[in-house]
Amino acid sequence: MERRRISEDVSETLAVMRSLDAKLTEHMAREENTLEEMLKRISTAFPNADLPAHRMYHEEVMVAIQERADLRRSLIKSVATFGVLGILGWLCLVAWQAFLHGPQ
Repeated sequence: MERRRISEDVSETLAVMRSLDAKLTEHMAREENTLEEMLKRISTAFPNADLPAHRMYHEEVMVAIQERADLRRSLIKSVATFGVLGILGWLCLVAWQAFLHGPQ
């Protein structure tokens, strides 16, 4: 009797496993189809479906943005440097003129 019950339990378990296996296989097929469809949709978003060229374009844009930021930083530094030098030069000129006029 006990063997029969174990045998029935094993049979039920195998049936459930087969059912789950079939459901899983079906689900995997649906997911694969969904992923393939998504990949097709994504690839149509790129010119001529050329993903590497699209990536290279964005890399070039990022390099251009970085170069522009470096140029601005350099320009601001130069303007600040020459501004400070101009102010120092003007202060030296005023001090020199005051020195030439002597005490008043």
